[in-house]
Amino acid sequence: MLSFPAGKGCGPAIWMLPTDSVYGTWAASGEIDIMEAVNLDAEGLMSVYATLHFGGTAPANVNAGTSYISGAFDPIAEFHTYAIEWSATEIRWYVDDVHYR
Repeated sequence: MLSFPAGKGCGPAIWMLPTDSVYGTWAASGEIDIMEAVNLDAEGLMSVYATLHFGGTAPANVNAGTSYISGAFDPIAEFHTYAIEWSATEIRWYVDDVHYR
């Protein structure tokens, strides 16, 4: 369970990179952002993001993702569980056991 700091310039994240960059430097070998937040509570922002980075090396890489926003969701004042399920065909993201991507 995690709680995150507030403020402009804060960017807490949980992400995974491969041990070996078999397909080349970032992001050709991939990156999975389990959760990432930027500037929490700066101007009322209260969302976390799930993102895949892949394709070519930067800046020719591709990313695909979405954000999790809930009316009762507060990643600063409350602790939450962030998780992924990874199979051969898909990656599913969860916050507090709720699937959102």
